Amino acid sequence: MYFGAAKFGLTLGYENSSITAVWPPTGIALAALLLGGYRMWPAVALGAFLANSWTGVPLPAVLGIAAGNTLEAVAGAFLLRRVAKFQSALERVRDVAALAVLAGALSTIASATIGVASLWLAGRVPGGELASAWRVWWLGDMGGDLLVAPALLLFARPFRLDLRPARIAEVAASGSALIVIGLLVLSRPTPFAFTLFPLLMWAALRFGPRGAALATVMVAGIAVYFTSRGLGPFVRGSPDDSLLGSQMFMGFTATTALLLAAITAERERARRALRSAHDALELKVRERTADLANANEALTKSELQLAEAQGVARIGSWEWDIVADEVHWSDELYRIYGLDPEQFGASYEAFLARVHPDDRQAADEAVRTALADPGHFDFDHRVIRPDGQVRILHARGRVVVDEGGTPVRMFGTGHDVTERELEEREADRLKDEFFALVSHELRTPLSSVKGYVELLLDGRAGAETNARGREFALTIARNASRLESLVDDLLFAAQLQSGEFGPHPEDTVDLSELLTGRVEAAARDAAERTIELALTSESSCTCTGDRDRFSEVFDNLISNALTYTPKGGRVDVTLETSDDTAVVSIRDTGIGIAQADRKRVFGRFFRAPAVRERIPGLGLGLPIAKAIAEAYGGRIEIESEEGAGSTVRFEIPLAGAVGGRATATGTAVDL
Repeated sequence: MYFGAAKFGLTLGYENSSITAVWPPTGIALAALLLGGYRMWPAVALGAFLANSWTGVPLPAVLGIAAGNTLEAVAGAFLLRRVAKFQSALERVRDVAALAVLAGALSTIASATIGVASLWLAGRVPGGELASAWRVWWLGDMGGDLLVAPALLLFARPFRLDLRPARIAEVAASGSALIVIGLLVLSRPTPFAFTLFPLLMWAALRFGPRGAALATVMVAGIAVYFTSRGLGPFVRGSPDDSLLGSQMFMGFTATTALLLAAITAERERARRALRSAHDALELKVRERTADLANANEALTKSELQLAEAQGVARIGSWEWDIVADEVHWSDELYRIYGLDPEQFGASYEAFLARVHPDDRQAADEAVRTALADPGHFDFDHRVIRPDGQVRILHARGRVVVDEGGTPVRMFGTGHDVTERELEEREADRLKDEFFALVSHELRTPLSSVKGYVELLLDGRAGAETNARGREFALTIARNASRLESLVDDLLFAAQLQSGEFGPHPEDTVDLSELLTGRVEAAARDAAERTIELALTSESSCTCTGDRDRFSEVFDNLISNALTYTPKGGRVDVTLETSDDTAVVSIRDTGIGIAQADRKRVFGRFFRAPAVRERIPGLGLGLPIAKAIAEAYGGRIEIESEEGAGSTVRFEIPLAGAVGGRATATGTAVDL
């Protein structure tokens, strides 16, 4: 596989027969070592040696290139396994980030450096072209890791095909649309490549990591085909530069799609765990209900415990004597229906009369189907209480038959899931908002990076490119840093959700010195916004904690103050001590916070509706600051008045203070 992919990639090396912007073997080698272990490295070395032997390069240079390619694969596999504890299912955000950074960005440096150096020593790369050759080599290898490796890793794992007709039709329709639109927008010199994003995001959300990986490989193949023939939106200057532009676009796209798929997979795992716990609770209640008839000695105690459990879980039990048509409900079920026992007719028809008219036929059909084929059954339905309120119930039951197989009794539970259904709908709404927000926040710096890269690669820019190259590079670096910051915030939020975040109190931090550095770092931003930024600080003030995390807190708080303060405003940063506590206050003259939003500003991903469309952000800065403060025994609070500014107070115990670490108590319930 390595040899064949290498021969294909080398056919696309235009300026140098040994250097190409399209290099799938990198992804093949990384996947081989992750799946088969380090013992696969001789195959990688042999494939690289044979592929480069036909390029006319001297033997020492061929050996150097093969060594660099092999070291690249071994280093990538080592970093992913030992440093990131990598899981090839790519269902965690941390695994996608590790693949992009450790393998895609870092391990590929080895191959690019050793390979270009070997060609230079052999006289095949002039000294003035070393930087350009290294860039093409490095980005080409990175594309192999980001595009090819995920597809091989995911489809090498065992999986079961979903052969339902509706699912097959959805896959066929999505794939066909992706291919057709890809052929249309990637074969013409139009700036409409972004129209592929909705289809790629759909593949990630609906079909998971495998769908995201397969979709990006398909689009990458189409892009390479047309770009190599001088067609499409990525054609800029030389063929190598054109292919490089297409590979960079696909690399960013693949990473974004895999991140969305991983976020969706993590949310689905949490949802399955919650449903499993819920089902176990329902089963426990149902089994206890069935056993009560044989528990004569402890009947009173058992009934009390069952009633308490049903009240907490909002689950009521019922039993229907089919022969006598008598229905018996538990007290909790009467409370759910809002009925007194004397208001209920205690028959099957009386039950149907309480079911919502739109659900009555479906509920009746579910019960009659269970009677025709005795066994377990469950269905959802709505009921109307006497006060007109509508509740949603999840009914579960089992049919009991006599020796002749005739149904004689039915028993089960009714679970009030109204709040859960509303929460799930709200969660779906928040998910849609979150995905739209992440897509917007990632696309904005990505578009800027892509635009400036195209300007740098545009041969027509001439001397202007050289004169403005540093400016473009700085802009690219800033946007790349913003992308990195966004991913870091998402990873930190995932750590908070999974409980992996914890304090590291081994450092002694000089808050006065730290604040001075953070204010100086923000001074340029304040000056550009014509905002007066001032610091008033104690001469010496130390606490115990992690310097990097405290820096992140103060950067977030100062950046927020500057962002929400209009031009000509003022931001004051003060450091004071009181008893055994240090208090850092950031006061601004900005727009303030509405009364309705003040209790929600520390929630993850919350952003006030008034600024959501005007000011970018993920809504993670304040939650992260709160988590860090509490981890080190401190706290954070906000005072604000809409239209008159806000004051954020960050309190942390001083070094050596007694009781500096906060504690919490609680209970654990086995579900």
